[in-house]
Amino acid sequence: MSQHQAIVVLSCGGRKNENWDPPDALLALITGRTAWEENLPIFAQWEAAMLLPPNARNLLEFKVEKHRKPSARLDTYEALAQIKIACDARKITKISIVAHPIHQPRVKLVAEKMGFAVTMFDTGYIPLDPESRWWWVKYEWVFRLYEKFAAGPIYKYRGWT
Repeated sequence: MSQHQAIVVLSCGGRKNENWDPPDALLALITGRTAWEENLPIFAQWEAAMLLPPNARNLLEFKVEKHRKPSARLDTYEALAQIKIACDARKITKISIVAHPIHQPRVKLVAEKMGFAVTMFDTGYIPLDPESRWWWVKYEWVFRLYEKFAAGPIYKYRGWT
């Protein structure tokens, strides 16, 4: 019996003129393979959801499409907040999260603060995409600095971690 009830996947955000990027494709592949092998529902940020392998698409239970506030950028907190509502409706409390390894510590803190029992999926190394639409996920050193000095402190200040 699996220790988690569902798999959650968060994306890196796609490329500027496209809806996908290589890191999201890898995250979707890992998610799809694991969900299919364990027959678990998937809760996904849209960029990763659209890249799920065909054999796992029928396991997609919920997809976060956009921020609930018009014109607001979909961020980690908002994606997990929507997933939390969907999981609560299905009485899901134990999740395994697939996210970029640099993003994982903050994702875990946010999900636990929301009340989930969390297992982080070991994705191994996932290269970033210099063509990403978001400047902070183009290069590893920038993403690490962003997590440590921008997103991390902002999330802590807002009480999200």
